[in-house]
Amino acid sequence: MTRVSPKDKKRLLIVSIPIILLVIVLLAINLSKPERSVASFCKVYKSQLNELPSSKGDGYKVEVFPGKSTGDAKVFKNAFNALESVAPKDIEPDVVTLRKVFESIDKDPANAVNASLGGLSAESSVTKYVEDNCK
Repeated sequence: MTRVSPKDKKRLLIVSIPIILLVIVLLAINLSKPERSVASFCKVYKSQLNELPSSKGDGYKVEVFPGKSTGDAKVFKNAFNALESVAPKDIEPDVVTLRKVFESIDKDPANAVNASLGGLSAESSVTKYVEDNCK
């Protein structure tokens, strides 16, 4: 049996600790990333749908969230931001477009019509995706 000297033990410990910490950090990063899947997308969608304010007259509306409206574009921007983090690759570009539409409106409400027109195709795609996958 080979004996390890105290000096070698110390070296081993000094080398091992950073490696173990690196592994822990990498695992934490990987485990904290939201999963991009249809199930995750639908779960977040339903959560956002429940949290968004119901229509009470004028305000911003989007077909993706039927019956919901708000006078604050940031509310929809945040909802699409939450969806973006879990959106599967096939729908992610459209979710990003809708987040950017409401981000643009939030920055400059006078730009609402132009921004909205730029998001019509994405709105249709995400609405259809939700109808087909999130029942």
